[in-house]
Amino acid sequence: MAKADLTQLSEAQRETLLTEIRDNFTLDRSEWQSIRAEGAKDMLCVAGKPWQAMDAAGLRQRKDAHRPALALDELGQHCNQVINSVRANPRSPKFSPTGNGANDKSAQFYEDKWREIEYRSHAQIAYIAAFENALQRSYGFVRVRTAYESDRSMNQDLWIEAIPNPDMVLPDARALKPDSSDMRHCFVYEPWQKAEFQQSFPDATVTDFSNLAQMYPVWIQDKTLLLAEYWKVTTDEIELVQVQHPDGQVSQHYADESLPEGAVEQRRRPAERPSVVQYLTNGVEILEVNPWQGKYIPIVSCYGKVIYVDEGSGPKRQLLSMIRLARDPYMLYCYYRTCQAELVGMTPKFPYFFYDGQLSPESLTTLAKSLHEPVAGIAVKPTIPGVPAGQVLPVPSRQPYDPPIQALEIGAEAARRAIMSAMGLTPLPTSAQRQNEKSGVALKKISDQQQQGAFHFVDHFNDMLRQIAVIGEDLLDKVLDTARDTSTRTQKDTTVMVRVNDPQARDKNGQPAPVSTTGDHAVTISVGPTSDSERDAATDFVTNFVSGPVMQLVPPPVRPKILAAAIRLQNIGPQGEEMADLLDPPPDKGHDPQQMLAQAAHENQALKQKLGEASQIIQTKQVEQQGRLTEMKIKASADLQQTAMNNATKIAVARISAAKASFDSVREGEEEALALGQQQQAQASQNALDRQHELNAAEQAHGQALGQAQQAHDHATAQAEQAGMQQMAIAQQPPDVAGAPV
Repeated sequence: MAKADLTQLSEAQRETLLTEIRDNFTLDRSEWQSIRAEGAKDMLCVAGKPWQAMDAAGLRQRKDAHRPALALDELGQHCNQVINSVRANPRSPKFSPTGNGANDKSAQFYEDKWREIEYRSHAQIAYIAAFENALQRSYGFVRVRTAYESDRSMNQDLWIEAIPNPDMVLPDARALKPDSSDMRHCFVYEPWQKAEFQQSFPDATVTDFSNLAQMYPVWIQDKTLLLAEYWKVTTDEIELVQVQHPDGQVSQHYADESLPEGAVEQRRRPAERPSVVQYLTNGVEILEVNPWQGKYIPIVSCYGKVIYVDEGSGPKRQLLSMIRLARDPYMLYCYYRTCQAELVGMTPKFPYFFYDGQLSPESLTTLAKSLHEPVAGIAVKPTIPGVPAGQVLPVPSRQPYDPPIQALEIGAEAARRAIMSAMGLTPLPTSAQRQNEKSGVALKKISDQQQQGAFHFVDHFNDMLRQIAVIGEDLLDKVLDTARDTSTRTQKDTTVMVRVNDPQARDKNGQPAPVSTTGDHAVTISVGPTSDSERDAATDFVTNFVSGPVMQLVPPPVRPKILAAAIRLQNIGPQGEEMADLLDPPPDKGHDPQQMLAQAAHENQALKQKLGEASQIIQTKQVEQQGRLTEMKIKASADLQQTAMNNATKIAVARISAAKASFDSVREGEEEALALGQQQQAQASQNALDRQHELNAAEQAHGQALGQAQQAHDHATAQAEQAGMQQMAIAQQPPDVAGAPV
């Protein structure tokens, strides 16, 4: 919260403001005096001091007379039941878009961001402290502030703070709402030592307060002074302009604000613009002026039951705590118990009766001792002077006395029932409260009935939470007003960093995903179930699911996981966890999820690098294999051609050899025929004919050899083509991790 220059206030403005501060402080303090006095009595009863709260004079008399004044706690258990019920039922605000650029994405961001603010601020401590004060003394408070994210950050964020002592806050006496959202001013003050003030504010104009105590007795005391924050709401008359954007959206802006580019004005109306300023003062001078960014005073109240009572001077507001009307019966209860204890203590002190002179001094001492501790015996004289001879005196004895403990017990029980009635509980027994009928359903009905009696306190608590979220909704777009990364918390209690107010933002898939903090959002409060209720409901559902016929429809691989979940929901200890782990082994219990995620990302990057290298190797191998295949095809073709040429040559040689053999045979036959003469001509002709048959057989053999050579050529060609195809298939297969072909 930026500080304003004090010189901007003139002397007249300062005096007017100081007069206003002192007057409002006196008025508010007077209106709240009776409320605080009754609240102080409530807290004395809660602290176990009802005598001091209800009968201070009687307490002093009892102490002077050394009489007991007991205080047995009959209030704490009932208060704690309501308080712990609120603790066990977490509440969270829900944001919904209402205009001025808001959408579902911005509403989800607001919800996640507010959850992170509550987690970081330990807001539940502040909430419960305010609710406890409202329940026990009728009023409590919570505040919202802005501060830097950390000591090493330049960014501001929202924080939720507790106010343990609600008497430090003095709200506007004219504010009527239980959450004080309608107050126009508010004080937050505490006493300071004068020396401490002088050390902390060396530049203050007034440092000597010796002559000011009589002028300002409320603010200045002998050794202390009040240092107060004075929060004030002011309004400016201004016009509200409604414009339409080029994309069709409609938004509202004040007349002195710059309109969006391309927006077309639609209409105007008169409006009031609120602004809040915090003044730090000691009632004598203004020490600091701190303008607030929001339009609400960042202090929220939680009141008890609000009623208006006319005691003769007109209706006046009263705030009732849960124990306000239980104080008298509680005092009566303590009185009954004190009387019981006092009577029980007096019973052994009832005096003995004996004759004068019957006990010796030593026996008197022993008799007095017997009132507090057991003794073996007391010596008495059977006769004393003046008693006739032969007559024996009776043994000293105590007169019988029975204190009315039972009657006092009945009165104390009636007082206890009156306490329960005054606190909104049910004192009368019902059929569900009898010992033999206390089932789980009956006990839940009893608990719900008891909570209903104090629900008006819980309702005001919900109002407080809603107003705190409304203040946060008003401040988020002013604190997160630049492009930055901010932390959020999802419903699964995981932290996520979100980029806001950046038009260039992208999601994990690289798609545009801008998140804007501008826009208006409505706030509602939702109450979540308790963890025990969630576990019970889940246990009942899973048990019925596992034992029912629907389980048969579940695929067999999923059934062990469902059985493991059912065992874990029973919460039966380490043995149950071991059984569940056997059915559904956990992936890895010993590693941090963030570390595992980082390791997986590293391994993924390494795998991508290996895949890139493998792809390069595959391309290189494919080029090499393609070259080898081409070379093999050329070589196979050359071998086939060479084989064909060899076969053709062999065939030609065979033909020439056969022809030559035939020609030689004919020529030899002719020569023999001429040499042998006419006689042997017939035999030579016959021989020539035989040679002709042999020639025909040789030609037939030559034809068969040529066919076989052609078949051998075709078979060699087919084998070469098949070998080339196999080499190509091997080259196209992907390599393994080492880069070698599979």
